[in-house]
Amino acid sequence: KIVHGGLRVDTREALAVGGDSGPAVIPGNVEESLLLSAMRHESFEMPPEGKLPDHVIADFEQWIQRGAADPREGEPLAAAPSYDWEQARQFWAYRPLVPVTPPDVGDSTWPRTEMDRFVWQGYESQGLSPGEDASRQTLVRRLYFDLIGLPPSEAELANSDEPIETLVDRLLASPRFGERWGRHWLDVARFAESTGGGRSRVLHEAWRYRDYVLDAFNCDKPFDEFVVEQIAGDLLSSESNEQRAEQLAATSFLALGPINYELQDKELLRMEVIDEQIDTIGRALLGQTIGCARCHDHKFDPIPTSDYYALTGIFRSTKTLTPGNVSGNVMRNLPLPPEQQALLDKHLAVVDQLQAKVDAAKQQLKELGGQATSNVKNVRSEKLSGIVIDDTAAEVIGEWTKSASVAGYVDEGYLHDLASNDGQRRVIYRPRVEKAGRYEVRVSFTIGTNRAAAAPITVWHADGETMMRVDQRKSPNVDGVFHSLGEFRFEPDGPASITIANDGAKGHVIADAVQLLPVGGATNDARRVADASTTEADSDAGSESRPNKRAARRKQVQAELQKLEADLAALKKRAPVEAAQVMSVEEEAEPGDYHICIRGNVHKLGPVVARGALTVASATPALEISPGASGRLELARWIASPDNPLTARVYVNRVWRNLFGAGIVRTPDNFGTTGEAPTHPELLDYLATQFIADGWSTKRLIRHIVLSRTYQLASIDAATDEQL
Repeated sequence: KIVHGGLRVDTREALAVGGDSGPAVIPGNVEESLLLSAMRHESFEMPPEGKLPDHVIADFEQWIQRGAADPREGEPLAAAPSYDWEQARQFWAYRPLVPVTPPDVGDSTWPRTEMDRFVWQGYESQGLSPGEDASRQTLVRRLYFDLIGLPPSEAELANSDEPIETLVDRLLASPRFGERWGRHWLDVARFAESTGGGRSRVLHEAWRYRDYVLDAFNCDKPFDEFVVEQIAGDLLSSESNEQRAEQLAATSFLALGPINYELQDKELLRMEVIDEQIDTIGRALLGQTIGCARCHDHKFDPIPTSDYYALTGIFRSTKTLTPGNVSGNVMRNLPLPPEQQALLDKHLAVVDQLQAKVDAAKQQLKELGGQATSNVKNVRSEKLSGIVIDDTAAEVIGEWTKSASVAGYVDEGYLHDLASNDGQRRVIYRPRVEKAGRYEVRVSFTIGTNRAAAAPITVWHADGETMMRVDQRKSPNVDGVFHSLGEFRFEPDGPASITIANDGAKGHVIADAVQLLPVGGATNDARRVADASTTEADSDAGSESRPNKRAARRKQVQAELQKLEADLAALKKRAPVEAAQVMSVEEEAEPGDYHICIRGNVHKLGPVVARGALTVASATPALEISPGASGRLELARWIASPDNPLTARVYVNRVWRNLFGAGIVRTPDNFGTTGEAPTHPELLDYLATQFIADGWSTKRLIRHIVLSRTYQLASIDAATDEQL
């Protein structure tokens, strides 16, 4: 079904959210409920074929008045788009690029280049005649400013013997050319050396991308290669260290942008970064406002939400951020000269040996029921022993806020109660106990001065109910992550739950994860320290596995681990050489497709969409993404393909705009239906096809344009002004 006005009625939430005009149903408010207004045909007409019977409308009115009870659960699914793709591809920007024959002109003496024929035809069609040529002095100044951004000297202005063609070639070969034209691209790529926003982060290595861009224009790097390197340079093969450094620096393109890295909802932050990447690629390279399809199908262009999330899957399979309270960028080492790399490899081999000892000690600690947290770090539940239930798997009653601002939590974050609505909030954990016995029960929480002084925690077990209060201002007593509540007996069919509440808590209550460890579960082997220093007597005594003995053993192993980690940190600091770094991206360990986010909400997921590109601009089916790959390289090659109808048109138009002050398409970032149509569509296509035929050469394109008579006309002409 086609969804009109963004309105769906298939779930309770869909009615509450409504469509483009607002909520469709407001419980208890008949007059403000747009659904009823539409049924009455007062504003919209629903159904459009004719009004429903009065008694049916009266039933809906009574239903809304009584609170609009609706038992349906679930999120509204994204509407399946209904497009006539063949018709959509008839729009000028989506038509395939085909060679264009320059038109015949009435005055064959006027054109100096094939390009001029299209312009002359435009004059003729409007009954106009072109103006006079610019003076040599004016043209020389124009070329200097347009090509290198600097004025000519008096001597250069006075040199009337140098042919214009020679002057153009000299300016194109100047190092200043890359500075001038690289700056144009840096504006498109939203280059800056800080993030802007609230707490602006300085991007110390952004200059490497700037230099890469300037060098690319000076050496006339083919634009298709330029595109691929910026989106997927890290995935390309290289023949030298210098080429590899260029490829990595190019991918800083994906790491730039005005992002609020302080955002504490890390899933939302990740989505904001991806949205910025998609929006930038769409506008900069394709002239498409793809970001408009994040929450719904594009209102004007044939870009369904499914296309947006097909691209999202590619960039979610790409790592751009590093975790933290204030997130950072992925930094990658630049290659070293062979002799320095050999020294570093020798050092890293020693580091690996010590790292293996650290890992062994961590494993010993884990098997003893501890967690390696010499400095309190976040923990993954799959690395913990026993039964672990994170807050994401618990029953949440009342309003809790998700956070990840303080380190020391399990998995993706924790919940806090905002220190409000005393007694109205609960988080209930229901462990599945398969074997009867005694278990040590632990809860994890992050500490802070505003935390609850007396968070109530209740354990329901085989022998009854035990309630205790925990001071969450103090560091948890097990490795700074978990707090032990004691031992309790559980049976498979008996009561088993732990509830964290906020009754009389006196501060912010934190609910993270719950862990149940079977008493007596650690083996003698597991209790041996990494260096095998445990004595036989110790082993025998440890077999009792009581909490106090296990705690003593954990403390011993923890001390060993802390020493090993300190040695490892010191060794890493003594590296013989240090590789320079660059902002970049890398493949995620487990790339894959992603869901449509309902109304753009990353916490409300709809169906999964296969990774791919824009359907309307694709001559072939979905991208063929290699197994285990993100799809970035395939996307980059699709964008840079001569078969893509958008890329060459968009770039040629940008070059024209930088030379003439206005593009053939006056909206350079928007080649969609809300943008302006080209003033000379055949000229645009001629330049785009010629650009591809010339090897995507920017310098050859510029040379062709500036040697045209069109470019060399005077900017003011009285005769033409009178006609206009």
